[in-house]
Amino acid sequence: LTAINSANFSVPGSGKTATTLAAAATHVATGTVDVVVVVGPLSCFRPWEDEVRTATPNVLTAKRVRGTASQRRNAYRAIQPREVVLVSYGTAAADRLALLEVFRQYRVMLVVDESHRVKRFRGGTWAPALLELAGCARIRTVLSGTPMPQSGRDLYTQLNILWPGGELTGPRDLFASRVEK
Repeated sequence: LTAINSANFSVPGSGKTATTLAAAATHVATGTVDVVVVVGPLSCFRPWEDEVRTATPNVLTAKRVRGTASQRRNAYRAIQPREVVLVSYGTAAADRLALLEVFRQYRVMLVVDESHRVKRFRGGTWAPALLELAGCARIRTVLSGTPMPQSGRDLYTQLNILWPGGELTGPRDLFASRVEK
């Protein structure tokens, strides 16, 4: 809570989701954020729904955003405060503009689950979309049990989601040279 933007790089099953929900519920209760947007693989949706129901009953509710483009647009328009909105990586990239509107309308806590999935050092579509969304989020959190599956470069995008101005990493090439050293 005091760090505001945080990463939890702990082993699978260690309670990253429950810990993040505790922080989210506190931020909602204190008025720091209105909505929590979780971007992750489809496989994380059920655990998030279960944890929201178990850990934060009557505080937060989970909502999946799935379906056709039209159905997803309607889902974004229907978002209410105190919701944990579950969006896949592909959907977040495809619906970047609609999500940016949600981020403008509400104070959002962005949670990137299984954040190592945006480890691509250059290119791709998921990482740039998440970096843009992160720039509009009030609070940012990344979660992964395997933050560096290939090399230290895998941290670049994850750290820039936390601090979109590059405050921690500096420019891409400088970060790459520091990793090599």
